[in-house]
This record gives sequence, structure tokens and C-alpha cells, in this order.
Amino acid sequence: MKRSSRIATCITSAVCCAAAATATAKEQPTAPAASSSASQAANRPISSKEAYDRARRRLGGKEPSSLEVWNEVMRDAAEKTGNLIAGPGKPRSVPRGAKPEILIDYAGNVVYDGRLLRLDSSIAKWKTALPESSRRCNRGKSFAARSGWTETCTWDDLGIVIGGDDSHIGITVHLSIEAEDPFLKSSWPDPKKPFEGYLEFDGYGIDRRTQSPNDMGATADPRRDLRCPLRGDCAEMHGGGGMYVSARFDSAGMTKITLSPFEQVNAKPSTPEEEAREEAKRREELGISADAVIPKPRVVKRGLKPELSINYAGNVIFGDRLLRLGEPIDIWKKLLPTAGRRCLPGQSTDAERCHWDDLGLSVRVAKGKTTVHALDIHLHPAPAGATSAADDRPRGTFKGFFEFDGYGIDKDTQFWEMEQNSDPRRILRCYRFKKCARPPDGGGANNTRVVVSLTGESEHDQIRSVSIVRTSD
Repeated sequence: MKRSSRIATCITSAVCCAAAATATAKEQPTAPAASSSASQAANRPISSKEAYDRARRRLGGKEPSSLEVWNEVMRDAAEKTGNLIAGPGKPRSVPRGAKPEILIDYAGNVVYDGRLLRLDSSIAKWKTALPESSRRCNRGKSFAARSGWTETCTWDDLGIVIGGDDSHIGITVHLSIEAEDPFLKSSWPDPKKPFEGYLEFDGYGIDRRTQSPNDMGATADPRRDLRCPLRGDCAEMHGGGGMYVSARFDSAGMTKITLSPFEQVNAKPSTPEEEAREEAKRREELGISADAVIPKPRVVKRGLKPELSINYAGNVIFGDRLLRLGEPIDIWKKLLPTAGRRCLPGQSTDAERCHWDDLGLSVRVAKGKTTVHALDIHLHPAPAGATSAADDRPRGTFKGFFEFDGYGIDKDTQFWEMEQNSDPRRILRCYRFKKCARPPDGGGANNTRVVVSLTGESEHDQIRSVSIVRTSD
């Protein structure tokens, strides 16, 4: 059966259930009220197309599965019968400002106050980056041994606990401190104070008041497969981005969030039989025959230096330092190398433009501003016969490791590979344009967008450059 037919069948059954639920609700005794065509229209069951469209919007443009469409139908029925918990509407996001800052993204990057600390770093690196005050560490204790860790450390004043060894780290950030149970003492003790700084998860600020499905569940990177029920905790099912995420909640909101390296949580590898079953299930959901060839994107591994990372939150990480659009260009000049840098008066829309010729990077400052408006990463030289001036771009190209939304790309990466691996919330697509040398811009959080140019006009052409641009100041 084709995918569209399966979805239609699923929706038809669900609509019947929704209609029955709505009818049952109408049978309950109610005060006399004037009926109107508007109220009848508001209570009608959701249509198949509406359910499909809602599911697709919720996934950021990604094709929904039959279950996800079914969930939209049942959600609609629950809302109309009053059986759904009323949420706050638009997901709540906490603005930046509090210190210290912890930024978490899909790639497994954890930035603490401007410094990159990955989950595949050593515990010694984390101890060096975090303040020494209020820190207490244990080595070789029972809890750590069961987790595979060699050491655990608690920062009482920061609300942070980490456990790890020479190559992997797990971290818990406490937003609330529970009373200690004398019968359940652990060698991984809770801190004495909660975390009071700014905590960002997948581009959105979260805090003690963050709710499970309406806030964290609605704003997390869809690739995580983060499950957030209407009542209860959030948990990541498949360890997206190399990490496993779990978040605990009570009636007031989030109490803590834990990140663990995925191989630590899911040490048992999948068998060939399990992988074959998963592949068959995926093909069935997509309506693809068993003998059809599905191209897989190239994997660009770490190793080349320098490392540059861009994520959906609009954060730029160069080496192990955080750079932000909207910051003064002098900060960028201090954190980026001085070798090969040349700064020039801007063109029609720029007040200043700085090129790092050896790195293939350009930084632009908007007219009337002193803050960074855009960063350009050039992977290919200018096309032959280009009429633009030599001062419009750097003389070299970027040859290090470039991570975009958690996946490495290089000069050989084709646009369809970048599209398939990017954060679905960007909706970075060529669609069915006959000419796609300049795909539509991809959205981002914190007033940012991504601009991509290609070496040709097809999604199978390579990426010439990637720019991250601030949309407003």
C-alpha cells in the first residue's frame, strides 16, 4: 500500500474516533446556549489535509509519519472535548543575560561561558574550564564505577555535576535542589544550590519554569526524537548527535537536565538483523521499494584544523571559543588569528569588511554599526570570469573542519547532503526549482538566517560558500 493511502486510512479511522469523542462531549448536560454555524464549525472533526499540514508544520517541514498525523487528529479531538491540558500557547523562551552561560546543541557541543567543552572531552579539561571554588570530586566510587566513570565532580554553587574519564563526560545541570534522602545516598551527590545562569538547549533558553511538552518538547531539534509526554519527563530515544538527553520535571517545571554520551547509555550495538528490520520499516514508511537505492550523505570526520561550527541557535564556535553575531567586531578580531587579516571599507551595505585570507573567512559590519552583521565561509574560489572586485572576498578558502548543524561539510559536499543533514527547523531546501545556484535562505534562532551559494544550479552541485547573517539588531 502506498504511503499516501496508508495515511488516508489512518486519518479516516482517527477522524471517526474524534467525531465520536466530540459527540460524546456534546451529550453532557450543559446550560442552554444559542447555537451558531461558527460554533458548529469550531467543533467539527479535523480533516485529513489539516492533520497532515499540522503535523508537517510541527516537524519544521519534514514529511510526517502515519503515527504523527494520527497524533494531530487525536490532539485536536482532545482539545475540543477538554481532555487536553491547556498549555501556554507559544513556547516560552528565556532571554540571555544571566551568568554563567551553558549552551547545548545537537552536535554534542557544550559551551560554558564562551568556551567549548564537548562530551568527548576529558574530565581534566572540564575541571580546568569550570571554576575551582565550591568543587568537590570523588574518584573510583561505587556510582562512578557502575557508570563507567573514573571520577565525579560537584560544583555546589553552580548546580552542576559531571562524571567522566579521559575521553567521555556526562553532565547534570540542576535547576532545583531536592531534599536529600538519607536512605539513597550516592557517590554522585547533588549540589547545594541550583544553577542560576542562562541555560540554552537547541537554540532556546530554558529554566526552572520550562514545561515538558509545550516548551522543551516544542523547541528541541526534531532530529533528537525527544519524547515529552503531556505529564512526565522528556527523554531522547536514539541518542541524536552522539548524546543522550533526559530532563526531569515536577508541577512547577524542569528540575534538572542530564547529558550523557550515547555509547555510554546504549553500549550494546545493533545486530545486522535489527538494522535490517529498521531499514525495512523506514522504507515502508517512506513508500520506497526494497530494491531502490537510497543515496547516503558523505561523512566528513573531524581531524582538520582549525575547527569551525555553526548551529541553529546562531552560535559560531571557532576552535574552542564562542563568537556571536551582533557583538563588536573588535571582539572577533581578538579571538580570530591576526595572520592573513585585512580589513577594508565596506561596500554599499557594509561599514567594514574584514577578510582572513588564510582561513577563507569574511566578517561584515552593517552600515551605521560597529557590530558583526554576517560571517562568510568560502569553500570554493570565485567562479571563473567573476566580475566582483578582489576585495569582496578572501583570497583563500576554508580548509579546516566545518561543522554545520552537527555534521561536517567540505568543498566536496553537495547541497542535497547539506539539506538532508541540516536542522529540519531551518527548512533549507531547493524544492523543485529548475535553477538552484542560490537556494532560499534557511531560518535560524536568535534573529539569524543562513545563505548558501552553489557551484552550479542543481542540488547535486557543491557548496561554494555558506553565510550566517543577523536579520535584526
